[in-house]
Amino acid sequence: MHLQNRLVFSFLLIVSSFLLVSSNDFDELLCVVTLIVFAFNVFYKWSVKRAWKNSRLPVIYSFSFIISFLFILWINITSIQLGSSIMPNMPGDALSYFQIGSELALTDKALTDVSLNYIGYPLVLSWVFTLFGTHLIFGLIINMLVLFFNIFLISECTLKVTKNLKDFQSSFILLLLTASFMATGFLLLKDVFIITSITLSLYASLNLLNNAAAKKNYVILIISVLIMALFRMTFVWVPVAIFILITFNKRNLIKLLPVVITLLILGINVGSKLSLKEDTSIEQDIEFAFSNQVISQRLDSGSTSFISALISGYDNWGIVKKTLYLPITIGIQYITPFNVYDFQQSIEYPYYFISKNYNLLWLLFIGPLALFSILNLFKRSKDLNPLLVKITYFGIVLYILPAFIFGGAIPRYAVPFYSLLLPIMAVNLTAIKSIKTYKKKWYRFVGLYVLTFLILLIMYLFFKGIK
Repeated sequence: MHLQNRLVFSFLLIVSSFLLVSSNDFDELLCVVTLIVFAFNVFYKWSVKRAWKNSRLPVIYSFSFIISFLFILWINITSIQLGSSIMPNMPGDALSYFQIGSELALTDKALTDVSLNYIGYPLVLSWVFTLFGTHLIFGLIINMLVLFFNIFLISECTLKVTKNLKDFQSSFILLLLTASFMATGFLLLKDVFIITSITLSLYASLNLLNNAAAKKNYVILIISVLIMALFRMTFVWVPVAIFILITFNKRNLIKLLPVVITLLILGINVGSKLSLKEDTSIEQDIEFAFSNQVISQRLDSGSTSFISALISGYDNWGIVKKTLYLPITIGIQYITPFNVYDFQQSIEYPYYFISKNYNLLWLLFIGPLALFSILNLFKRSKDLNPLLVKITYFGIVLYILPAFIFGGAIPRYAVPFYSLLLPIMAVNLTAIKSIKTYKKKWYRFVGLYVLTFLILLIMYLFFKGIK
């Protein structure tokens, strides 16, 4: 049966690939078909391995993979139609990444001549373009495949923590329904690789906790630190912190210190040589990342902006005021983007459907489940797996950190840390589906959540009316 399913879905992927026929490049089409069918079958075997008895996980995975691929093709076609094959129309930094990646692949330009703060993503794109050709579709496919790799690996980490195959499937489904997480795989942006750094660190640390293939997992840990150094230097300490958090009880601090120091020195040295411009220091890069120049990109939406009115001049606030405002800034980070009902941008460019309109599922289901899981953790922490509790608390702290630094105005900076909240959410989703008392608690919570949402919405509309 599984072989039949694989053949059917592989055929659908091949047929879908012919949407690229307008490019008149047979080599591009052949490379796309080979790459996407091969990757699909590798992941399919992984889904079968982790399916629970008569679980529908392989089918869920297959449909999500095909739909994602269709979106990739749609985004590719739209980008080229609105621009051209050598300068596709893409929002944000995506076009710059494409141009620099293509330039590195086609010329002998040195990495030190690149003007971006972080060279990691253009470097990866240049490898992809050197191997397959400088076509936008290959950059999009690589991001999509890394996204699915992360989905499987995070679900694998959940399984390692909870020891329950049902939680693997719950984690997998939750990730598929999370807009901000899925959006990282549908445009040429580096966020999906930052998630990979967190995921690899968590995976390697859990393996080391269980004494599994120490050399292999230390290599994975080193890779996770290098990825973070090349993609977001300011968070290079996070993979190391995850390693300390998980393995501290297994190894005392004296034994951990050599590994921790080595990882940090390695990350900082690589980051200093490749991630930063020649005329800046690490201190200046961190200062820029924390400055209002970054926050202002989201606040300059007009004086009537609700968020701007709440946190205007946030960078100049004191630590005490920022701390007191945390419930508000976390709330901003939680609900952004709020205007999921506006489909105008999605009609013009399909990526916005995933990054914005799809966020409706976060507001109505995934987000409430995260809150429900965290509240249950506070009430039942003594009854839960200590490892699950540690990972969740650290995930909460890391999720709050971007809200504290950026006033909640740049929610995508918190997305990589969402990975650490998946195990507790998967446990709760599994319990809701199988335990009646848990399901009743969930329904009561959802009722309170909806009531609170309506009250806040009325207050928001009232505020806008006064303005």
